[in-house]
Amino acid sequence: MWKISVNIISLWRESIYQTLESLVTQQVDFDIEINIILQWTLDQSKIAKLSESVTINIYNYEKWLWFGYYRNQAIEKSHGEILAWIDDDERTKNDLWLEKITRPII
Repeated sequence: MWKISVNIISLWRESIYQTLESLVTQQVDFDIEINIILQWTLDQSKIAKLSESVTINIYNYEKWLWFGYYRNQAIEKSHGEILAWIDDDERTKNDLWLEKITRPII
């Protein structure tokens, strides 16, 4: 079975919770992990609620480095055969977003 790693780099946006809500509802036939590379802390009670159905990995970085560094960290931390990216202020259009973007690959 395929595994997809959805990566989010978040420097400071509260909208990440809505992004995560749109990701955990995805209808797919494979495993999903969400990797968050961030420079702030998340509300753990909100994360616990969201991570009941999907693995959410959080990697904190305290100092400011270039965006490319964080992107490379996300790649290194990913366990999936397929990597997807979404901004921390975006929402998926519907619950088939991951299925539609991975269909040509799988």
